[in-house]
Parts: sequence; C-alpha cells; structure tokens
Amino acid sequence: MPIVTTINDAKRLVEAQGSGVLMLSDIVECFDTVVVNQAMSYAKIFDAGDCSVQVSDADMMELGARVSAYAAYEPRGPIAIVLPNGRGRDIAERFFNLGSAKRPGKVFGTKEQALAWLASLTG
Repeated sequence: MPIVTTINDAKRLVEAQGSGVLMLSDIVECFDTVVVNQAMSYAKIFDAGDCSVQVSDADMMELGARVSAYAAYEPRGPIAIVLPNGRGRDIAERFFNLGSAKRPGKVFGTKEQALAWLASLTG
C-alpha cells in the first residue's frame, strides 16, 4: 500500500506515510479514508520522505476539483507535508493552492518539525 493512513481520534491527528511511487489514485484513496472516518477537521501530516509523486497537470486539476468539494467539510484541519530533501516541494505548493481551502499548510524537512508546528496550531 503506497500510503498508510492512521487516524488518532484522541489527538485529532491524521498521519499518512507514503512509500514508493504515488499516483493520483493513491492520494484519492487517502483522502477518502479521512472523509469516511470524519477526520477532515483534524490536523494532518503527510510524510513523503520515502516516496515520489507522479501526477500530471490533468491529475492536479482533478485533485483540485476534489479538494474544492471538500469545502463542505469546513473547518478543515491544518496540513503539514514532510519533504526531507525538498524534492516534490513544487507539487506540495500546488496542492496548498488547490480548492481555496481555508486551512494552514506548510512544508517541513522533518516529521518532528511538522508535528511541533501542528501542535502549536491545535494546542
């Protein structure tokens, strides 16, 4: 499984760990898991340190439409993306600009930095 998603209701935290080559279908499956488990308002961390993402411009458009549809789930929690070597930062930035989400998003070099930032936002 390219993305392992863990939802901690007590901490109101979604942790997604990517591995291998991720495609649009993998990302959509992760999103569906979050929606089905009613965790859209939770803080989210996506650790992309062990993966690469292969998405086309058309895939990004489809992803944008899906993220826009998630506006029905406002408020959506903040999202931190971990990119240890910065590879994939352009895709992360494009993701943050999708769908006019009204939630903070930021890229980090380590999972510890990302978790600290999420904790500072969620108390």
